[in-house]
Amino acid sequence: MKKILITMAVDDNFRKRMLEVADPNEYELVFKGNAAKGEAEIDADDIRGVSAVLGHLPARLMPYADKLEWLQTQSAGVDRYATILPEQVILTNAVGGYGVAVSEHMTALTLAVM
Repeated sequence: MKKILITMAVDDNFRKRMLEVADPNEYELVFKGNAAKGEAEIDADDIRGVSAVLGHLPARLMPYADKLEWLQTQSAGVDRYATILPEQVILTNAVGGYGVAVSEHMTALTLAVM
């Protein structure tokens, strides 16, 4: 069974959908992030045995990531992980994930101050 740690803030609809699509015989989903409180603080016990992390993984916890296969960050920048992730770990990021939303927000702000 693969353990997936979700540290990013998610709402109840996302959580429900993830639980619906993940086969409980293959995946254990552990939600630490909370949409109301933001991204979760995690510790060494949270990361041990985890196969995948969706969200932020503090560099100080890398020594405990004994089973990590995949890290999906919620940001575009992943430089901090380049030198600390073991070679076999797949690293993906959210490049382009916020482009349209940020553009729309900046346009609205510009129009608001005109």
